[in-house]
Amino acid sequence: DPPNDPSSVCAKSSDDGHARPGGQTILSDALAPAGFYAEGEKLLGATYKNFMPRFIVNYDINPDTMVYASYSKGVNPGSFNVVFLSRPASVQQGAVDAGLKIGVEPEKLDNFEVGLKGRAFNGKLNYTLAAYYGIWDDQLNVQSLTYTNPETNIQEIINANVNAGKVKVKGLEAELNLAATRNFTISATGAINDTSIVRYSNPSTTALTGITDFKGKQSPNTPKYSGALGAEYSYPVRSDGTDVFARGDLVYRSGSYTNVSNLTKTPDYSQVNLRVGVRNDNVSLEAYVTNLFNDKAYPNGYDFFTIDPGFSYFGINSAVVVGLRELRTFGLRGKYTF
Repeated sequence: DPPNDPSSVCAKSSDDGHARPGGQTILSDALAPAGFYAEGEKLLGATYKNFMPRFIVNYDINPDTMVYASYSKGVNPGSFNVVFLSRPASVQQGAVDAGLKIGVEPEKLDNFEVGLKGRAFNGKLNYTLAAYYGIWDDQLNVQSLTYTNPETNIQEIINANVNAGKVKVKGLEAELNLAATRNFTISATGAINDTSIVRYSNPSTTALTGITDFKGKQSPNTPKYSGALGAEYSYPVRSDGTDVFARGDLVYRSGSYTNVSNLTKTPDYSQVNLRVGVRNDNVSLEAYVTNLFNDKAYPNGYDFFTIDPGFSYFGINSAVVVGLRELRTFGLRGKYTF
């Protein structure tokens, strides 16, 4: 149970960038003072001060039911995009012109939550329910800069962290565990995770789609709906604790967008797994099948560039790379503990 534990932290952190082994020459003043820096010499530095309060209150409605409310603030430390400093002067200036910075500020999340926890039917049912709302500001995201290396005449890509957005997040989460009988148990979880972009900048997505205003769209790679359902039956067959069992599990999550334009989306994902076997404290042997219905929906998808022999699409995202599912699989699994 959440305790009555109001607390706060005033944190002061620093981040430094140092010259690589053998020393480093910076060829431009665009991002840091130009010149030669000896191995280990400080290139850049920044200090961050953050106030991170946390408050939790809870109330016992009765011995079996408790409600709570909380507020907390989390901070992810800032960092430096030192990868730019080893590039030619023209590339460093190109990074500045593209709006990329050598240093990024910490990202912050203000989170509010209310919830209910309890048990019923003489402890046979345990459940939790929570609702949350958060404001995710100075969000850190990776953006790419494509340039032609003047020394090799080959296009290269640099990835950099940027404070690119502000997002509102809200949702519901629930969990229950039911001992329906002495031998039969059911467990279930479910979540609704909704995101809404307040502001966002992503030049690579804009170049691909022509969209510059992402307000109101959902964050990428984040399914809105997810859940799992499991049921297990076990029966004792020997006095030494040996029992036979059968278990089934269903996992589901909705599709997610591949980028903030919300134009491409993976399909909904579901999987059913089954297990039957025998076990005790020392030995277990089971037969199993995963992905019973051979669902082929992609588990994830990411923007990428189209691959062709001449790499003519290398400079801009123009394709989606997807993960492939492991199809229906049968097997036997044994374990011995000593």
